[in-house]
Amino acid sequence: MNLARLRQQNRVLREFERPYSCGEHFSRMWTESIRKSSLDLFGLAYHDWDTRQVAKASHGLAESVRDRCIRDVKQHLAPPRDAWVWVVCETRSAKRKEEHVWEQLSDHFSFKNSRDVVAFLKHNRFLVNVLFETRKQFDKYFGADTPSRLEVFSDPEDNRSFPKLFALILTKLSSDDASTRLDQLDQEWWLDQPSEVRRVFNIDVDYIDGV
Repeated sequence: MNLARLRQQNRVLREFERPYSCGEHFSRMWTESIRKSSLDLFGLAYHDWDTRQVAKASHGLAESVRDRCIRDVKQHLAPPRDAWVWVVCETRSAKRKEEHVWEQLSDHFSFKNSRDVVAFLKHNRFLVNVLFETRKQFDKYFGADTPSRLEVFSDPEDNRSFPKLFALILTKLSSDDASTRLDQLDQEWWLDQPSEVRRVFNIDVDYIDGV
């Protein structure tokens, strides 16, 4: 094959470097193969093809673009190795951050049926910051040493009701004193919370030792 023919063949093959799928490559390759100019490049006569020549031409052209096909698949379908490393690292980092959030919340609240509470918060992640602020308000109105608990409630008699998360103030105060403080907390903070928060979250008191 002379130099001019080699250069022309390389020009034709470069047409197959665009990011098509291997099936598209082969289809375009076969279309190109029935053009007389392309056949001449590969030393084939246009007018006297038989079954053996068709097979030989197909095989030769397929071999010519095989490496390009393989490269195309690797580049466009398989992500680079460092991308997988990035995904793994990001996943682990997100998991550590999530675990840290649950640890922080458990410093401020006890969890009743922790699996239910965590599942509820994963579904309503916007409540996490609200809970930290809720604990600050509990400290303000009931004292920093007052324990509190998170619990998911649902009405077993109402199939149309949705579960709701409660932050309960566990107090030994008298009912009158606790109610007065809770009313004050409601008026000065809780009732100003957005409706989407109050739709899935509520606060209340729970009396310890039957007081």
